[in-house]
Amino acid sequence: MNSDYIKIIKYFIIFKFIQFLIVYSSPSEQFDNSSTVLIEKFNDDKFLLLNSLPISNNFKNFIDNHIIRKILNKFIVWDSVYFIKTAKLGRVEFEHEWVFGQLWCRLLNKASCLITDSNTDSANFYVIIIVGLIFNNLMHLLSCFLIHFLTIKNFLLDDSKKKLKKNLPLICSLLTIVQPSGIFTTGIYSESITQFLCFTGLALRELAITEDYSHGNRNNKGDNFNIDKKFLYLASGLIFSISFGMRSNSILYGLIYINDLLRINIKKLNFKKILNAIVILASGSILFFSLIYSIYKPYVLYCPERGDWCGENDKFIDLNDLNFFKKWLIS
Repeated sequence: MNSDYIKIIKYFIIFKFIQFLIVYSSPSEQFDNSSTVLIEKFNDDKFLLLNSLPISNNFKNFIDNHIIRKILNKFIVWDSVYFIKTAKLGRVEFEHEWVFGQLWCRLLNKASCLITDSNTDSANFYVIIIVGLIFNNLMHLLSCFLIHFLTIKNFLLDDSKKKLKKNLPLICSLLTIVQPSGIFTTGIYSESITQFLCFTGLALRELAITEDYSHGNRNNKGDNFNIDKKFLYLASGLIFSISFGMRSNSILYGLIYINDLLRINIKKLNFKKILNAIVILASGSILFFSLIYSIYKPYVLYCPERGDWCGENDKFIDLNDLNFFKKWLIS
């Protein structure tokens, strides 16, 4: 294995250990009423899980007191309340919950049901949390590997960039471990899976295209840009669409396809460039139609029964009070 990967794994484990130690040492009292309500509502799932384990009662009490109460319950906060609840129920209960990535909730639900061999859509509450923690941390680690690859592909393979430090990929990977999102990449949030999918989409695009800068500097004329592996390029659009289903801000990756399309020099069109344009449009369209579907699905569920909310919403908004600076005062 590449020595950089070994270092990444080592520092990743150390960083995660510190994070879990902080979580364990933090106060056990929930600061969010939603967390307390959810824990009490699905408390029976804790006993179902513990009773299914072939271990002694003393060890079950240890797991309850030191793992469930001091670690797992503390991850049931903020947005993870909605992710875990929707994954538990296997459906959206209230309409405002559509704002949270439904693909992530479904993935948690299906994976948890598969592990517990459940014949219903209702997964064990604590199995969902355990699966989410394992899955998210694995995705975070794989993202560190992907950023290592992307750094090499973009900054170290070009002869004109030999001046860059050879340890740049490792530095980028280590920065990805301690990125500002912090505990959000460890808990039951959609950050880690989204990051992994977005980096995967970028990697697929990088593998699909060739850029020749041997005769000059970078430019936007498109003469040095070609999509050699069109299937991989299309796959990148699919991956970004899946990422959008996990976390809606992934829609911004559509700007990549707009930029690639603008790089085609329409004054020197030929068959290859036309084919490139079709592939770019097709890839971007996958993401675009994912956006349309995300709006259409809840609309057909709730409209027209919601009345005015299905029409012009501006009557519910003070259009003269949208200046967010009015909400803040210097004290």
